[in-house]
Amino acid sequence: MCPKKQSSQWLEKHDNLSYSSFDLESLRKSGLGHLIYEDKIWSPALLIENGKDIVGLKKGDFSPIIKRKKENDMSLILMMKNQNGLVAVSDSKSTISNGMEEEYGRNVQKIFKGNNYILGTWGVNMLHIDVTVRIEDVLKSLVERYPDDFGAVLKEFQYHLKRDCEEEYYFIVGFRLNSQYYKDNYSYIIEGYTITAGDINMNFSDCSPSGCRAAGVIDMLPRNFSINMNWTEGELKKKAELLMQTAIKLGNEFMPYNPVGGEIQMVYLK
Repeated sequence: MCPKKQSSQWLEKHDNLSYSSFDLESLRKSGLGHLIYEDKIWSPALLIENGKDIVGLKKGDFSPIIKRKKENDMSLILMMKNQNGLVAVSDSKSTISNGMEEEYGRNVQKIFKGNNYILGTWGVNMLHIDVTVRIEDVLKSLVERYPDDFGAVLKEFQYHLKRDCEEEYYFIVGFRLNSQYYKDNYSYIIEGYTITAGDINMNFSDCSPSGCRAAGVIDMLPRNFSINMNWTEGELKKKAELLMQTAIKLGNEFMPYNPVGGEIQMVYLK
């Protein structure tokens, strides 16, 4: 049974913990985002629609909470490569500009394939330009426009950011590079980028012949990956999917709020 509504914004101290209650209209206006209540996550609009009044919200780690999450604390993408190709997998959980979950039941596209590259993004999935748009819609259009040049995709994406935009946008790119040293004259590179209104920064570049790189909630994955140089396309896909399934399952079983979830997306580059 939901507790009865009380006056908005009272505060009491108990055992060195702070508790707070809010009426829902005040909560809606405050922009605090979503709540965890009764082991479910609700937006203020959904709480009002369902007639729920929240009191006694504990400030702290999801018990329950009102909390903004860092953008890079949401979502998970990984890329795995060897001489036979490169596979990218991601979750599809949705986030908005303050890092909280945006929509339940909506699977967000986070990986996009050009002719010779795969581009992935994690963290926030809303782009603030003249109007607020979904990043996946922007990236679909840019990848279609520049199917052979991921650098042009990143540059044009940054061009559209407002100069006063304070958001950081995170990307991981896997691409095919002509090389005399690897099978079929191809090798595969994985690079990470952070884009702001003022700059495009490369965070890493992995030129090893085989390996795995993850971005986002990497604490959900094991360390020191060993990727067999001879795994087939099917084996690479199976191993990458297993890692994502494991991360989601661990979060569901052991975390009060799982930042990784939704349908698993997979793209392969040969």
